[in-house]
Amino acid sequence: MRVIVAEDERYVRATIISILPYQSMEITIVAEASDGREALECCREYTPDVLITDIRMPEISGLDLIERVVKICPNIHIVIISGFDCFDYAKRAMSLGVKHYLLKPVEEEDLSNALSSIYLEIKNRLKETGDATELQRKLKQLLPLSIEKSLNTLVRNDLLIDGRFYSNLSEAGIKFLHTYYSVIISEFTSEGVSTESDGFHNKHIYKSSDFDCYRAMDYQRENTYFYIVNHSFSKDEYISKMIDLVKQLKEQHGYLNIIGISDVGTKINMLGMLYEQALSACELYFWKQQKDVFVYSTNCFSELKDFSHKREEMSRKLADYLRLNNTNEGILSFLQLIEELSASEPMINPSVLKDFVFLILCDVLKELNMEYLDIIKEYDINQNIYNSRSIVQIKNIIKKSINTFADRYQSRLVSESPVIGVKRLIEQNPESDYSLEQLAKYAGYHITHFSELFKNEVGMSFIEFKKTTKMNYAKELLEKTSFKIDQIAERLGYNDSKYFIKLFKAYFNESPNQYRKKYTFFPKK
Repeated sequence: MRVIVAEDERYVRATIISILPYQSMEITIVAEASDGREALECCREYTPDVLITDIRMPEISGLDLIERVVKICPNIHIVIISGFDCFDYAKRAMSLGVKHYLLKPVEEEDLSNALSSIYLEIKNRLKETGDATELQRKLKQLLPLSIEKSLNTLVRNDLLIDGRFYSNLSEAGIKFLHTYYSVIISEFTSEGVSTESDGFHNKHIYKSSDFDCYRAMDYQRENTYFYIVNHSFSKDEYISKMIDLVKQLKEQHGYLNIIGISDVGTKINMLGMLYEQALSACELYFWKQQKDVFVYSTNCFSELKDFSHKREEMSRKLADYLRLNNTNEGILSFLQLIEELSASEPMINPSVLKDFVFLILCDVLKELNMEYLDIIKEYDINQNIYNSRSIVQIKNIIKKSINTFADRYQSRLVSESPVIGVKRLIEQNPESDYSLEQLAKYAGYHITHFSELFKNEVGMSFIEFKKTTKMNYAKELLEKTSFKIDQIAERLGYNDSKYFIKLFKAYFNESPNQYRKKYTFFPKK
């Protein structure tokens, strides 16, 4: 395996290089880099099989480096070694396809296991593709200019674009002579695609006095072509002309599936934006699967309002259901929220909805003190969510994930009654104002029956237990914080501080101030 190690700390970089299993995995260090920009240039020059990188580095961060490198080396394998156990870093890394996220100081065994997995994957791929395909790959790397790679560069506004780049395009026969630009993205089924006759390589599909159309495989998306259309159609007529072009494309390539058409741009440097618009148009298939051709508009999607509030509320509610072993009610509650979001007009961007679902599932695992990163990876939850193509698939992922969480969570607990679960929930969240009706519903009981069960098992009524828990927590706040009495009352859900003082005195035979003076001392300001 050809390996590049990127780490700004020289000692750490040397340590990583020293513990690599060279002989057993045929490892060759082709380059090492001390910052992100140097690492990017090394990847362009050497096209490694593996990049081992830190997250925080000078010039270009590790995550930004990965995002750029996968465009240059689509088959590269990434190993992140970081000193930061950060959920946001891990989430973004997973979204970029990173499978191996190790924490510093890295253990030799962990690094060896990650590289072993990559080594087997590379060997299997080479075995399947055969020597001929490998030879083709190497020959393609030697070409001074790959037209297909250049077209990919164009739609991503890569740093490689300069005057020489456009000159090379012209020399290769790609000339943009018309006034306007549009991008069409089409997914295709693997059946019917011949790599010899029709090919996965760029092709000048159509040429006329009004437009030129070029096609390339999309390096970042599987089974996807994109078409750059340079045309002279005005904004008023371009949609009908693009639809006509799509019909021709479908006739020529019957295996085309979902097709997205961008708006019109007037400059070549707008191709990146037009490419993103065409991707957004394809996302409409998530909601409208009865169609296969979609045109971008500025009001394609609506915003997800109250994102943080909805996420926090659903995460807490779902965690409560799982604590009380009432999985079905938790699933139903989540699906009802998804139904509400699905009814919005215009529709919510599927990418935003997927983020929303993924973050809630992660939040639930954290609420339950479960190893969320391990579980997410073990069950490929992030991949399943972000690869989903319809709201039905999202709902099925939600059901499967929550059932998995419930099984894992319950397996950690000894057998206990729903009352004990409710009791623990109140003790762990003394500032929350759960109602008996709410918790009875969580536990799956009628309120009257649950009230009797609670009193018999705990030895006091639900209301009395909740008050007792709050009062004990009030003592803790008086001892350990400098909050004012009215602030403590408010935190515990008592809007009337006089009532809180009266209640506290009834429990402990002294006022909150008397208790604080007795047990703690806070200097006057």
